Amino acid sequence: SVRALHDGQGQPVGFIKIGQDVTAQHEAEEALRQSGERQAFLLKLSDRLRGEPDADAIVNRAIAMLRDQLVLDRCYVASFHMDEDRADITHQVGSDRVAPMPPAIRLSDFPAALRINVEGTLVIEAVAGAPDLSEIDRRSIEALGFGALVAATLRRGADNPLWTIVAVSASPRRWTPGEVALAEEVAERT
Repeated sequence: SVRALHDGQGQPVGFIKIGQDVTAQHEAEEALRQSGERQAFLLKLSDRLRGEPDADAIVNRAIAMLRDQLVLDRCYVASFHMDEDRADITHQVGSDRVAPMPPAIRLSDFPAALRINVEGTLVIEAVAGAPDLSEIDRRSIEALGFGALVAATLRRGADNPLWTIVAVSASPRRWTPGEVALAEEVAERT
């Protein structure tokens, strides 16, 4: 609202605008909306996965649904073989904005990214400027055509990653906490 300011004789000398910052309220409303959308998606995912005939069909359905929900350029599953310095790309879906992944990648080409992914979820919003990546990581990830990614890993105990679902954007992208949580949930449920 706007209010007039008056001097001691009642003469107007200026105006003051009084407002309320609603940023926190809007952020809370957005988080609630995203949480509701995430729960609805996860219920639909669970229903669809139950109807699949085998493990391959389950994985294919899960990554296709995640790709569509997050509007990804590529989504894939990599199975870790740490002792062989290799991850096999077992399933993938995507668009022509990001070329298909090769059948396998060498883990030592992604040293910092692997370290982060072994410990938790890897979130990169802009490969070119990611502070936690080494130059080797950056070159290797950029060579794949990735601008941003989230890698949610399923583990068997500490430091024992089994496989990861990787959500890829060809361009840099700000991943919301809800999007990261969704990728993690899909990895767990798959």
